[in-house]
Amino acid sequence: MQSRTSYFNKAIFLNTLKRFWPLWLAYFAIWTVMLPVTQTVNWLGKAYQVQRDILDIAQMGGIVIGAVYGVLAAMAVWSFMYNSKTVSGVACLPVKREGVFFSVTLAGILPAIVSNIVVFGLIMLIHWGRGYASAVPYDALAFAIVTMMLIFFYGFATLCAQLTGNLITLPAVYLVLNFTAWVVESLGNYILEIILYGMRFSSMGISRVLSPILGMLDGGGRTHETWSEAYADYVIESVTYDGIGFLIVCCIVGIIMLAGSLLLYRRRRMEAAGDVVAVEVMKPVFKYCMTFGCALCCGFFFYNIIVTNIVYAPLKETLGLLFFMLIGAVLGYFIAEMLIHKSFRVFRGRWKGLIVSLAVICVVTLGLEFDLLGIERKVPDAEDVKGVNVLASDSVNYTERENIDSIIALHKSVIENKKVHEEGTGLGASFCVYYYLNDGSVFERNYWLRYSDVDGYTDAGFADVEALEELQNTEEAVSHRKRLPFVASEENIVGGTYCGVISTDEKLALSDGLTEEDLIIINYFGYDEHYVRTQMSEQERQQLMDEYYAYGPDKYNGYSNYNWEFSAEEMWELYTECIVPDLAERKIGKLWIIEDDDYWNTVCSGRVQIEFWYYPEDVDTHAQEYTSATVEAPRPIDMGTPYADDVRTAYYSFSTTPTVGSRTAKWLEDHGVILHTVGEELDMYGGFQEAGKYD
Repeated sequence: MQSRTSYFNKAIFLNTLKRFWPLWLAYFAIWTVMLPVTQTVNWLGKAYQVQRDILDIAQMGGIVIGAVYGVLAAMAVWSFMYNSKTVSGVACLPVKREGVFFSVTLAGILPAIVSNIVVFGLIMLIHWGRGYASAVPYDALAFAIVTMMLIFFYGFATLCAQLTGNLITLPAVYLVLNFTAWVVESLGNYILEIILYGMRFSSMGISRVLSPILGMLDGGGRTHETWSEAYADYVIESVTYDGIGFLIVCCIVGIIMLAGSLLLYRRRRMEAAGDVVAVEVMKPVFKYCMTFGCALCCGFFFYNIIVTNIVYAPLKETLGLLFFMLIGAVLGYFIAEMLIHKSFRVFRGRWKGLIVSLAVICVVTLGLEFDLLGIERKVPDAEDVKGVNVLASDSVNYTERENIDSIIALHKSVIENKKVHEEGTGLGASFCVYYYLNDGSVFERNYWLRYSDVDGYTDAGFADVEALEELQNTEEAVSHRKRLPFVASEENIVGGTYCGVISTDEKLALSDGLTEEDLIIINYFGYDEHYVRTQMSEQERQQLMDEYYAYGPDKYNGYSNYNWEFSAEEMWELYTECIVPDLAERKIGKLWIIEDDDYWNTVCSGRVQIEFWYYPEDVDTHAQEYTSATVEAPRPIDMGTPYADDVRTAYYSFSTTPTVGSRTAKWLEDHGVILHTVGEELDMYGGFQEAGKYD
């Protein structure tokens, strides 16, 4: 009678369970303390808090505990493969390899799944018994989250176990492969930013897919609010978990990895025990991954500690980076050879692959540096662009065709003047541009524009920065910066202030009873003015003044901040009769990127700040400039208390800087405000600090 092939061996399964019972017990104990115990003894709060907490615990616990347990369980159940005696003993058993695989694999994951069933079953009973029946479905969801993470990490660790023949190497391979995509993408982007002029990588796309831990961290419990007429406030409507689809994919991938592990184990060479790489076809993959990986790591490390400190020319920086990348490639190549062959004698007859690798690194690096692919020179066509965001001292969105054409022309000029901007020194300005294309994609570049060197201003660099400043001060730009997220009216203005810098003598003249000694203590030592005036003892005052005269100047000739407060009626008059017309004529609201005499002698050192309240539901996207909301308008700075029983109001602070000769400046002076320019403010600072450059 023909015997039947068995895919499970009870003796191997039970023996594996008995040998490593402390691991299963530890897993169960940790989850028991984290959930049933804490949920029993702690105050749980509102129902939505319980729902959110159980999801957050499941997410973080599933990642940390699942990742650690997965590799420890794989190390335990597959430990027999890494010793020549034990692996020979298992090979001699009258059991098919499939039987061994399923027996030890189930022994590694079944205890954890059973623990999850028990723990989350208990937590359901606890929540039900404590009056949180609405949390029970979330407990079931948490069980699914933890279990799917567990299956992925265990499947991944099992696959790693089949790739190596060394017990110590297994956790190293597991750790490295978990973050390889993130590390490679991060280092690759960093090095590309060094080599390619203007390139910036603001997002990590590939690593979110190929480094599942990062993708799992992106998920989590989310609360959703809705307006309640009964409470006249926003209340939590529901709690959901983001990322469940990603976890389902990870779970499927984990099962596929287990299937792949079975295929590898069926063909595994048992004499590979002790080898760093147990699968023959993976040895060249390992070698060249080590080669290029070490090249990236060495290039990144030594570029930051050596090259950037001794080299300042872009081409020389790239050559320095290339030099250390080549050294890293040589080290990685021969370290891999030593690990594969378990010998230090690997330098003879194995240079061909290394030479090819070094040639690839040189060709790619130098090809990118000299822009053989035209990446640096690429600029979108105007007809393909529907909008542009420019970040230069402030962020502005442009949709008018004339301005988009100007941005593209400036972008091309910056590329043509690459040498000037890269090799310039001294003054400079940031120019970040994001093109929103008709196909839905975003084209991004980021530059630092230099407009001076050791000999003074550079014509090309100055022209580019001047064009950038002109662009940021167009009518569309000023309108974008100064529009409100509502239609302004006299009823929704609260009041306002002007905060400026004044001299010591001006401060003393404006403040009754304040002495020069008080100002020294307030400004030099940072004490509160009210405390100095009303509560400070004479002894403390004398000690501070003795310290001041011991270490400070003979006479305090400093500066002070001063706030002028105005009523709602006064601020409405200032806003409608001065600020809005000045903005329309662009006398105020400008950005000053170039610090010339006009900047120092024209811009005032203080800011007008006007406080508004408004109903969020009254936002109007079609009103007039400077008094209307738009889709690009800033978010309100704070959410206040209800203005009426059934309405929640939002508060917004509008601010702008007056300039000499503007209506705004004249109104402030007529109402007793002392104005100083930024140049005068700099003199008050002693010339060591510069005033703000904002509008």
